[in-house]
Amino acid sequence: MGSARAQGAGLALLAALLVGCAKGEHQVGVQLVEQVAQTPGSWRLLLALLLGFGLSLLGSLPMTGPLALIVLDRVVSGQRRSAFWIACSGALVEGVIAAAIAAFLPLVLEHSTSIVRIARVSGAAVIFAVGLVLVFRPQTVTQLETQNKNQSLMVGFLATSLNPTLLATWTIAVTALHANGLLDGGYREGPLFGGGVVLGVLAWFGALVLLGRLGSPERMNRYRGALGRSVGVLLLLVSVLTFLRAFDGSDRGPAQKQQMPGQPPLEAR
Repeated sequence: MGSARAQGAGLALLAALLVGCAKGEHQVGVQLVEQVAQTPGSWRLLLALLLGFGLSLLGSLPMTGPLALIVLDRVVSGQRRSAFWIACSGALVEGVIAAAIAAFLPLVLEHSTSIVRIARVSGAAVIFAVGLVLVFRPQTVTQLETQNKNQSLMVGFLATSLNPTLLATWTIAVTALHANGLLDGGYREGPLFGGGVVLGVLAWFGALVLLGRLGSPERMNRYRGALGRSVGVLLLLVSVLTFLRAFDGSDRGPAQKQQMPGQPPLEAR
């Protein structure tokens, strides 16, 4: 009976958290999650999974990165199967990155400022180069070979693994969660947090692929070039912003800044 009551209380707290976050009441949401975080046993592991899922889903909303562009391009051209495998590969790579950061949290905390700054500077350079190519040669994305599953998986892997901003994104997110007492990291919570990240990314891109069924590939295919050039301009702006943020003090450890969870940094995915 006591166990059932504890589980019921935990579910009530989680439900209240979701409602609070939906209304923008982040502080209330943080307090409720902290109560759940104090519950021993599997609830702590479940919290790590849910946090990974929620942050990755929210972080996927701004479709600004190379991976997002490739998936969008394949959806627009009617290549939904290719878009799915590209998204799967990218989600797995991002999940591994997030899981590793969470698993090695003590080491990450010690060097978080350096990690974020280096990742942002290098990421800004990569994003700027990609944006420049897309502005002048938007057809580059359409020329990528993704005719079979292996090619799609390789494109998704490269588009994600060569994007250093993800390292900065998850370093900031994980250390902020730890600073608020929501994530301890380690070999148990780390993989579950990474698993939640994979599910969150897949949920967003999966919804995008499904929405692609509503449009006609013949009609949407006309806008592939314009889409590539538009995202290229956006990537140039994001790269400049990312570079500036690397030196404006926003890369201080989130443990010092007390950044609120539920507000993942906008880095180019």
